[in-house]
Amino acid sequence: MIEKHFDAVIIGNGSFPGSKRVRNLINKIKIRVCCDGGANTFIAEGYEPNLIVGDGDSLTPENKEKYSSIFIRIPEQETNDQTKAVKQTISFLKQKYNITHPRILIVGATGKREDHTIGNISLLATYKRLADIIMISDYGYIEAVDSRGQWTLPLGHEISIFNINATDFKSQGLQYPLYDFDQLWQGTLNKNISETVSITAKGLFLVYISF
Repeated sequence: MIEKHFDAVIIGNGSFPGSKRVRNLINKIKIRVCCDGGANTFIAEGYEPNLIVGDGDSLTPENKEKYSSIFIRIPEQETNDQTKAVKQTISFLKQKYNITHPRILIVGATGKREDHTIGNISLLATYKRLADIIMISDYGYIEAVDSRGQWTLPLGHEISIFNINATDFKSQGLQYPLYDFDQLWQGTLNKNISETVSITAKGLFLVYISF
């Protein structure tokens, strides 16, 4: 599933992935948008961004000057740089390619500061109505699901479910059948015992799948 086409990749200012799996995905994606300081690492790794979005507080002066033509500075602090980048990416894809509900990969959103990691992951539920977004690291990937999700996986993948506002959970293919839960840890550390896993519920939830 993770190998499907993506319309754009957003690079955060967290830990940039080092695995070939993730870097191969990035290499296949033509539209690359950096969240402010995420551009510093991305450029240092030999990549070229199409857009840099953020308040500019962590972008180096050298990169701010060199990439001034593609730097979109948004100083407001009501949203974080990841959200600013997501909104700009969606707007860019709609205007340039007429893509109204894009599929977007986010890398570098986790690692480093734990508060940033938790905040960035939680925002996936907010973005769900705007785009299909998967957040990936060297260890696995996470996505928001509204009502129903299905995955085809080799046996034995670690799978964790985090409830946002869903009720009436039902699942197939998991080692431990889901039940209605409201604490973050209660849906963690599950595993698939079938190559097809399906989860249904009334509402939003997050699903993490390890590599």
